[in-house]
Amino acid sequence: MKLSVFDLVGEYGGVTFDDGQRVYEALHPQLAAHESVELDFAGVKIVAAPFLNAAIGQLMRHLTPADVAAHLQVVNLNPVTYAVLDRLIRDSYRYYHDPVYQAAVDSVMEKQAGDWDGF
Repeated sequence: MKLSVFDLVGEYGGVTFDDGQRVYEALHPQLAAHESVELDFAGVKIVAAPFLNAAIGQLMRHLTPADVAAHLQVVNLNPVTYAVLDRLIRDSYRYYHDPVYQAAVDSVMEKQAGDWDGF
């Protein structure tokens, strides 16, 4: 199956968690059924970490990095973003499957949120 990120979120839609959630909802059922998916970023101008966390990072709740490598082919993404995605997959898997790591990340995020005083 080919899944066009552009068709789901548009040219500048690779930024928000909500846009990433749309991609996740299209992608997850296919991968959970062990179907191969080509995730095509052609035409998408911006791809940010919150988007990738939603679209792909949360797949690690139910899948392994090996599952993703076997069934997901990401195309038309720039090399720097490929490197970010690779790290995100490893870190997300660890987050969802290592309670000590998850608690440490959550603690840091809560502290940063508490220290933020807005604009």
